[in-house]
Amino acid sequence: MRHFLLIGVTILTSTLCFSQKQLAVGQKIVGDFNGDGKTDTAFLKVKTNPKSKVHSWTLSFSDKNIPAMLLGCCDAILINEGDLNGDKSTEISVFQSPENGCVYMWTTYSLANNRWTKFVEPFLIATDCENFKPADLQNRVFKENGKVYYWDVDPNDEESRPIKKQVLVR
Repeated sequence: MRHFLLIGVTILTSTLCFSQKQLAVGQKIVGDFNGDGKTDTAFLKVKTNPKSKVHSWTLSFSDKNIPAMLLGCCDAILINEGDLNGDKSTEISVFQSPENGCVYMWTTYSLANNRWTKFVEPFLIATDCENFKPADLQNRVFKENGKVYYWDVDPNDEESRPIKKQVLVR
């Protein structure tokens, strides 16, 4: 009886794990960003101006045919969003810190005709200067019943309750 229970729990656990969106958050993520059926790696490169010591961040890819994207100032975290618009390529979000302060910028991009376009209008996230968990970032933009949504917060709401907003896919 114990063997059957263990097998049942293992099957249930495996099913739940495979049905969830792959967690892919960090300075380097993988996905099929250009829809060619091959796994690519997206990663951040930082350059420092020797005179001013100012850092500049660029989103680069292992496949040199995918255009790099200049992100500008300040550190960023990459989020693999999966295929949000049904074009067989992985959308990517950038969660970027400000020059100073605790309000971060969230921008989701999609590659079409070898050009990066904003898939979700950029929005700000007040972090209260606390770190976000990767799972919180992974679940910020999501697809539900064929529609794409993101969680936003009303800056006037003292309890910071999340507001589900639908993305108008172009």
